[in-house]
Amino acid sequence: PLKGIPAKNIPRKVREVIKERFQGNAYPIGDTGDVAKVTARSKNEISHQQSTMGYEDYRTKAAAAHQIDELMSSMTRIKHAPNLKKTQKPNVASYTYGDVAVKIGDRQFTVRVNIENWNNGNKTLYDISSIKETSPQRINLLRGGDVNNSTIANNAQDVNTDNRYQH
Repeated sequence: PLKGIPAKNIPRKVREVIKERFQGNAYPIGDTGDVAKVTARSKNEISHQQSTMGYEDYRTKAAAAHQIDELMSSMTRIKHAPNLKKTQKPNVASYTYGDVAVKIGDRQFTVRVNIENWNNGNKTLYDISSIKETSPQRINLLRGGDVNNSTIANNAQDVNTDNRYQH
């Protein structure tokens, strides 16, 4: 994924993809019946490589950014957690997170999608984290379904093949 894009340009490409395709839109949070909006803050967080994240995991996260709508709607094993950093984020009441199977090129991964639940009731996409390469068998266990009937988020057009993102 992201072949031919220099490492220093990956964050810019991710921000472009999110701004052009997803920012301002709300997408389902798995099968919860709730939706979360993709914001400028989502764009900035997802395009950022955390200090604890290795380069290959960051490239996977960046490649997954073109599938935000599918990642959010495909979340499974959804859980909630309180905001333990109220002093840094006083307007965030809690977090919702869930796991997603995603195919990047010919490799399969599980990622965690993180949603912020605001005190005012709004929900926004926060980040993509916990990236792990996996096997079809593990994905099958994650979904509790047939590997051959998989709903792995996979869009034929991505930042590598969509001409809008080739500069």
